[in-house]
Amino acid sequence: MSTDTEVEEAHQPSPWILPIYVLSTQRDESRHLIPKEAKCTFDTGNLQGNLVSKTFVTDVLGYPESSFLQLTKVEKAGGTGITGHRLVPQGAINLTWYRSNGTRVFRGMRFLISEHPMYDIVIGSRSIYQNRIMDVPNLMTEASLWDDEKDAETLESLRDKMNDAKTKLTPIEKEVLLKESNDPEVLEKYEALKAELRSAEQEFNAENRHLHLCRIYSSERKNHKKDVKLRKTFEETFHEKVPPTLPTNSGPSGSRRGKSHKE
Repeated sequence: MSTDTEVEEAHQPSPWILPIYVLSTQRDESRHLIPKEAKCTFDTGNLQGNLVSKTFVTDVLGYPESSFLQLTKVEKAGGTGITGHRLVPQGAINLTWYRSNGTRVFRGMRFLISEHPMYDIVIGSRSIYQNRIMDVPNLMTEASLWDDEKDAETLESLRDKMNDAKTKLTPIEKEVLLKESNDPEVLEKYEALKAELRSAEQEFNAENRHLHLCRIYSSERKNHKKDVKLRKTFEETFHEKVPPTLPTNSGPSGSRRGKSHKE
């Protein structure tokens, strides 16, 4: 007979199944793409690729089947999951998604379209690893899982990219704000440069956050206690508590939330 504790544990929410927001084909009054909520499973055992249900793609995001991308030879062969079920995708599609309380936006990520509606989206092991969505397990050693010098170089590269975007935007921004030009091409370029800067800032902030977290986790693994100083710096910089070593992904904290299609 199950104990109350066992029943309670069985109903605990999984930290690997989280809500994310995916940009749909619909636009609001400002012509911005409207995000839709999806239940996302982060599956480190999935080697086939990222998956999305056809129902979610067509009925919620509004993509017609004519927009599905062709499969590669390997993708056409399908794959078998850990349960033994075989999945042959019906096509592929590139989607942009983010977490509501994160700082990263994952643009143009490739998903294989599945006819099975039991899930909205599954992020597979390759994307989890390549995008550093969560830490690689380290069961045998206390060695650091990251390269401080290399990550610092990456951060500086992203800082340069952000500053370059600011430099390009500044003169045309003055021109537009002072209403010195109503040329549609100038206005279009202005919007494009703003988007470029916004993207560069998001990339820099995401990498900066990642670097801070790596330093905290590395210090605490080495010293076997919380690093109060580093945690305080993180909280003052990013205005959030240090998360556990779970998925640290995702979208702009100020982004508009889409309504869940389950509502």
